[in-house]
Amino acid sequence: MLRRKSWLIILIALLMAFALRVHGLGRMNSTILYDEAAYGADALSLIQSPRLTPYFEANNGREGLWMYMLAPALATIGVQPFTLRIVAVFASLLTLAAVYRLGREIIGKEHALWVIAAMAVFYWPTHLGHIGFRAALYPLIGAISFAALLHAYRLNQLRRWAMAGFLLGLLFYTYIAARVWVGLGVILLLAWLIWQPAQRRGALLALAVAGIVMLPLALYLLIHDDGGTRTTQVAIESVGDLLENMRLWLNAWFYQGDGYMTHNAPGRPIFDVPTGLLALFGIIGLWKWARRWHIGLLVLLLLGSLAPALLSIDNPHMLRSYGAVVPLAILLGSGAAWLVYALPRWGYGFVTLLLAWAALNTYTAFTTVAESWDTFLPGEYYTMAAIDYLSQSDIAQAGQPIAFTPFDEDYPIPTFRAGDMSGHRLIAYRPEYCIVYDADQPVLTALLPPYIQAHQQILAQRGLSELAYTDPDGRFALMQTQADPALMQQPATTFGDAITLRGQLSNQQASPGDTLTVTIAFQAGHTLDADYNSFVQVWGTPSPLEGGRLWAQSDLRLCEPYPSHVWQTNDVIVQAWSLVLPEDMPQGDYDLIVGVYNSQSNTRLLRTDGSDVVVLGVVTVQP
Repeated sequence: MLRRKSWLIILIALLMAFALRVHGLGRMNSTILYDEAAYGADALSLIQSPRLTPYFEANNGREGLWMYMLAPALATIGVQPFTLRIVAVFASLLTLAAVYRLGREIIGKEHALWVIAAMAVFYWPTHLGHIGFRAALYPLIGAISFAALLHAYRLNQLRRWAMAGFLLGLLFYTYIAARVWVGLGVILLLAWLIWQPAQRRGALLALAVAGIVMLPLALYLLIHDDGGTRTTQVAIESVGDLLENMRLWLNAWFYQGDGYMTHNAPGRPIFDVPTGLLALFGIIGLWKWARRWHIGLLVLLLLGSLAPALLSIDNPHMLRSYGAVVPLAILLGSGAAWLVYALPRWGYGFVTLLLAWAALNTYTAFTTVAESWDTFLPGEYYTMAAIDYLSQSDIAQAGQPIAFTPFDEDYPIPTFRAGDMSGHRLIAYRPEYCIVYDADQPVLTALLPPYIQAHQQILAQRGLSELAYTDPDGRFALMQTQADPALMQQPATTFGDAITLRGQLSNQQASPGDTLTVTIAFQAGHTLDADYNSFVQVWGTPSPLEGGRLWAQSDLRLCEPYPSHVWQTNDVIVQAWSLVLPEDMPQGDYDLIVGVYNSQSNTRLLRTDGSDVVVLGVVTVQP
């Protein structure tokens, strides 16, 4: 009878967990997160070019295991946001089993059943179980690795120690925040190695296996020095920041949680009333059934989960601290188990009521998230809408480049959806910085709200543009764009056999205090291996080289959103420089000087005559 009841609890919990985690996926499929698209693009690259790599450098760098999980799903289900998220759903469901296994080691087999039930309805893992982030593997592999460590310690069999070491090493490949747990696992093994003679041989084996598994990624990070980039970007700067983060996390438990919809229903606290009650009773349950050092381990896992968030910005950050759901689920499950134990008559009913209440709260909260997903991510939604239209229409000519604005060149959504626009070269740039044209044909350019009108004006000023399509719902507009023929007919100057430029003045005459606009078109003579800057200066007589004054200058990175190392030879990059003429500038003729230099080395490119500048034109200053 007890066995049948246990299986019934497991079955109901799994069905509830699955229902809550797939709820809303269809509604969310019209929009993809930036990071999800980046993961998907990397996974697609594995399909197109199979290889073994521990790390992917794009988008601040990321560990590689998640991409290897996504690649088979994308190859079979298809390239869409749903595919990424259904993998996260199954990772979340497997996490229930992993947390159960850890709970079984800590509070026993019978009581650990309630850990599955609590994890099934707990909002935090349910929310993130909808999102295709690599962090999905953190609680899954983290829970099973520590369960394996405790299991190996208890049975003391070498094959179990080896498996525990393998899983701990695998955890290193999941998420940067998981490295704290890896460190805790290593410390635990070292403690057993030193103070537990009977387990010494097994602990040493586990350490060796974990080290071997972690070695490829560790060597990669040491050689490429990429592992600390993201950490440096988000790190706090003072003790005051740490104290403020601690205050925010204290509020997060019952009052004000993470406000970013990617990680949480905005502002929802970690515990609602039913889960809060289970957590309070869970303290009693843990104290009754768990060994004291097991409780200490759970506390360390909780603190280790919170540490990456506490030491970084944007708190309470429920993604960086995602591992916390593991000890919290064991806490909640212990609370449910204690209520059943302490209230033999109506404990089952009371626990069922609390879990059903928590499930209803979770369902309601995520319904709101799913219904507002598109408005939360307007840029991503508009981009996906434009790609959907392009994939279903014949508006793009065969082989015509397609540009998406306003984004940087590594914007991952077009790359992720490239299969829906096969045969077209995809570009991304920001018109307020520069415009990317094709020397041989028009570029079909997608403009997105709220910048459609402003970017139409910029495109009209810099070159030729024609409206090709406007979405009836106002989600995007498509324009055919070409470089200005008058600009392209200007004399060409080549620097360093690498970059050819043509320039055009906004006006040949100016007055002191005026702003002079210089429009320059750049083309690469071959593939460039560096990024470049160009400077525009106003020289008089005598020139600055002869001791004269430098009257005005402007120095800009060449098309920073679409940097020169990604240019192709048929790209035409049009960019404008603005120079403010001094109020005390005497009347007369002044040369407009242009040069190009390597942004990293500051080395100027030379022309064939050995000079490093060219006179682009002459401007006459009049009172």
